[in-house]
Amino acid sequence: YLPRLKKQFETVNDALYKSFGETGETPFDDVGLRRALASKNIDFNNLRDAWETPFRARFKVVKDNLKLEITSASADKRFDTTDDLTVFTKDFAYFQPLGAKITNAFYEYNGRTDDFITDYKTLRDEMKRQNVNLDDLRDAFGERYKFQFTVEGFNYSLKIESGGENRKFEPNKKAYNTDDFTIWTDKMDYFAVTRSKLSNALSKYVQDNQVFPNDENELREILTKIGFGSDILTDIYKRPFYIVRRTATRYADKVQITIVPKDKTATQTDNKPVTQQTVTYLLRSAGANGIKGDDDDFELASFTGIVTEQTKNDPNPKSAKRKNIATTNASVIQGTITDPNGAVVAGATVTATSQVFQLNETKTFVVKTDENGFYSLENLPSLGLFTLTIETVGFKRLTIENVQISGSSAIELDIALEIGSTLDTVEITSGVDIVNTTDSSLVTTVSPSQITELPKGANVLSLVKLKSGIAQNQQTETPRLREYFPETLVWQPELITDANGKASLKFKLADSLTTWKLAVIGSTVDGEIGVAEKEFQAFQPFFAELDPPKILTTGDKISLPVVLRNYLDTPQTVRATMTEASWFKLSGQSNRQITVAPNASQNAIFDFEAVAAIKNGKQRVTAIAQDSSDAIEKPVTVHPNGREISNSQTQIFGDKSELNVNFPTETLSKTQRAELKIYPNLSSHVVESVEGILERPHGCGEQTISSTYPSLLLLKLDESSGETTLKTRAKRYLQQGYERLSGYKASGGGFNYWGNGEADLALSVYALRFLVDAKGFINVDDDLINETRKWIIAQQQADGSWKNKYNRIFDANLTAYIARNLANSPKTDETNAAIVKALKYLDEATTKTNDAYILANIALAYFDAGRAKSALAINEKLRGLAKTEGDTTFWDLQSNTAFYGWGLAGRTETTALVIQAFSRETQFRSETKDATNAKNLQNDISHGLAFLLKQKDRYGVWYSTQATINVLDTLITLLQTDKTANSESSIEIVVNGNKVKNFVMSRADKLNNPLTLDLTEFLNYSNNRVEVLQNDSKSMISAQVVQNYYVAWKMRENGFRSNDSNGLRFQVDYDRKAAKINEEITCRVQAERVGFKGYGMILAEIGLPPGAEVGRESLKIALENNYNISSYEVLPDKIIVYMWATAGGTKFDFKFKPRYNIEANSAPSTAYDYYNPESQAVIAPTKFIVR
Repeated sequence: YLPRLKKQFETVNDALYKSFGETGETPFDDVGLRRALASKNIDFNNLRDAWETPFRARFKVVKDNLKLEITSASADKRFDTTDDLTVFTKDFAYFQPLGAKITNAFYEYNGRTDDFITDYKTLRDEMKRQNVNLDDLRDAFGERYKFQFTVEGFNYSLKIESGGENRKFEPNKKAYNTDDFTIWTDKMDYFAVTRSKLSNALSKYVQDNQVFPNDENELREILTKIGFGSDILTDIYKRPFYIVRRTATRYADKVQITIVPKDKTATQTDNKPVTQQTVTYLLRSAGANGIKGDDDDFELASFTGIVTEQTKNDPNPKSAKRKNIATTNASVIQGTITDPNGAVVAGATVTATSQVFQLNETKTFVVKTDENGFYSLENLPSLGLFTLTIETVGFKRLTIENVQISGSSAIELDIALEIGSTLDTVEITSGVDIVNTTDSSLVTTVSPSQITELPKGANVLSLVKLKSGIAQNQQTETPRLREYFPETLVWQPELITDANGKASLKFKLADSLTTWKLAVIGSTVDGEIGVAEKEFQAFQPFFAELDPPKILTTGDKISLPVVLRNYLDTPQTVRATMTEASWFKLSGQSNRQITVAPNASQNAIFDFEAVAAIKNGKQRVTAIAQDSSDAIEKPVTVHPNGREISNSQTQIFGDKSELNVNFPTETLSKTQRAELKIYPNLSSHVVESVEGILERPHGCGEQTISSTYPSLLLLKLDESSGETTLKTRAKRYLQQGYERLSGYKASGGGFNYWGNGEADLALSVYALRFLVDAKGFINVDDDLINETRKWIIAQQQADGSWKNKYNRIFDANLTAYIARNLANSPKTDETNAAIVKALKYLDEATTKTNDAYILANIALAYFDAGRAKSALAINEKLRGLAKTEGDTTFWDLQSNTAFYGWGLAGRTETTALVIQAFSRETQFRSETKDATNAKNLQNDISHGLAFLLKQKDRYGVWYSTQATINVLDTLITLLQTDKTANSESSIEIVVNGNKVKNFVMSRADKLNNPLTLDLTEFLNYSNNRVEVLQNDSKSMISAQVVQNYYVAWKMRENGFRSNDSNGLRFQVDYDRKAAKINEEITCRVQAERVGFKGYGMILAEIGLPPGAEVGRESLKIALENNYNISSYEVLPDKIIVYMWATAGGTKFDFKFKPRYNIEANSAPSTAYDYYNPESQAVIAPTKFIVR
């Protein structure tokens, strides 16, 4: 019922959101609610709860917020009884649409009249232009609003107030003692225009005349000369302002740069520390009371000038080189322009264009050099990256990239121009302070140390020409290759600030041209939290946009458009070249010459065919224009055109292992591959699984924990040693998993599968176990652990069981799982009481069941609860349930595991738990000096371990996430009693009688990855014998051979592709396989578990052709219309749909569009049971032709 309820009200929520956004009307009552929903084709009367009873809506206004609450009468079908259930709530800021119109009226009136709205009559008249009659406006309680117009400093302010629920204004009461509230506030700076004019006029006067005001009188004289005397410049009360002069000493970083394009030296001294003496003048109003110096005074404008500067080498402060004055918190770039002979250049235009960090906008500032060649760009933003362009008749236009301003500062930038008519560009960096956000062929990065270390007389452009990506005039050199395109640019789990709360972080900037968002979460030692976000943009004015399909199949033919984007001011004739590689051949020309207009783009089409399988093969395009260039490279993986088959075989041995490797005759040519893995000890299996389990999907809560657990187990395994690369990586994965898990916390306690809906008991217990174990290695919220534990205990039934939400016959199964995990966690009084109750319930279950999964869980719970004798009795029963398979032993389960595991995955998980129980018995008997059944017990453990190791797949994991985690737990348990020798030994690999490799195997007590060897080149198609010889030690180790090969697809002849295999029926049908570019294709999917074999989740992977753009709206509709579909992911070559099994199957469709011409296969489609992957159905690829 809950999934259906969730989908019902997600639709309602979307409808209300859209209706409110479009009309601005808030549903204050049933009529309004029904009208809003009807506008989106939803009839509120047709919504029903699980008992087919209509819902009831209630509305409550809480000050400026309207709360809508929809309730169900629940099982008794009567409202206002104790079982009523609130199923949906939504809040509306009901005044916001009207408030936005009022704000708009303020600005429109000011723009039209150059005046301000300061009274009700003016506002009322202005609002009529927007068809709003303020006289008719009433608050949520039916009363008129109060409009208050005031002056607050340099702002005109409007406050709109309501008398609240008691319908009367109470101005004399304290705010906490009245229900009056302000519903809307608007402010407008009346001094903004005057302040800007004053700032520009004052800075120009000081710059032109080089006269800096020493005191208030000199400043007033200057203001009078520029037209802002005290009779003209007054405050809002028509009174003259008064002046406050302040002096200060500050530290600053002075940047001095000399840029000489040709035959001169170029020097740069970045971040040169100086002590500056500044003078600041504040222009202040005496406020409403007209009394200077009290609390109602406010500042209209402020101006700061640098008077003196002193470096560590100066014995005394020196007067500032040039006089300037600027608004406080503004910066200056100034300097002198000369020709190659050192003569000043007057009248040159200097333009500064800034990407302002705080405002995320571009600003432009322009000045001309005076008769002394001096320029001063003043009142610049205090934080930003600037591009300076200097141009004048007879000289080459020079562009200087990445001049950084950080804080109020004055940068001196002296420049020598080169005679001519072309363009030179130089880019400046300054250590960690520079973010290089532009990278094109006309731009290079020159570090301060490179410039300062040049020999005397050397040309800075000699440095430039050493850098790839710099070409002058016709771009004859290779541009810098862009090849690093991460989705996450930087992730730093911990950054410690200094005593001043500052820290720096260096990281490599990606080659992506995009806007990056940096998110920071910080905490103080006393627990206060701060959050910040900043954006910065990476951009270059000309670039090639290469977006090949990430995955192809051999034989695929693609017509790939490469977008050439030109944001320069002039048209560019571009020569675009695609470089052929071993994995693809071009079907047409490798070069394209295209003219791209200014601020426009054109496609260069390259036709190619994938001819060889490869992993992450490179595809490169170079684009050379007359003024700029770019080179870009992207990875492409090509699969053979066939079905992939993977087999593995594992042996445990002492001195020798012999494995036979054969490939079937139908193996496609050049697709066979075999790899040998040697595991020095059990811990190497744990190390391998850290990466291997990440190959599994991890989109839900259980997968999130499981994908992280091997990292946690590795850290537990090696707590004593110091930091290693393995442990650092494991700790990073652990931190990431913990952070992701927080997104699955249910609102009422516990954890859920998809980040919404009710909590799941088994998952919550699994999460608790993870949090408790992780606490020893990362910071974990103790409150989260305690809340989760309390929620789990609160779900316990009176008889001591925990209730399975699908079927009560599985209560013992779930209760045994929960009891085991609680017994193995830190104990509290509440936990101990819950464990006692649970074990009392399970005592009876042990006599009634032969399900090894339940019994093993109970045995482990008994051991941890101090009931060893009870555990030994269960172990004896488990020995009687053992089954043999060759030289291995396993235990089966009779139902599903707590996470719906069954089949071979369930058998593996059960066997792992049984071995854990036997290992605990070994430990107990050793501690009590009881040798009963010691030999038989060890024999059972060894044969069970052999079974587990033989089930390992090519990724280093065991079928499902739960099976994998339980096997790894077992390996770590056994490692505590591992008697493997701790000396180095040598391993010799012999293939078909030939020695091919020698390994020196590290000490067995060390954490290491398995040793690997690619056997492919040494193998024939059949009758291959691989021998692994251990020469110096007889310790038990394991070896695994993983074979991969492809066979041809066998296609069915009916209208759809289907495969009914291992209990799953799966059908995928595309409504067309020949289409045009951007023509919509519909894919219809049906998946069904045939015959009931568990409640487990089914994952359907539906193959897509190369370059398909999936219509996410169609997937959203499929999600909304199918309550058993939980989630989906869109990958480059397929979509993955997570669904719960239902009788009759799940049917849905989605849409996609091809983006370019292809003659290519889709990826294959697969459906499988997530907790028993052997139950799967595979469908061959479909060939698409797009023209």
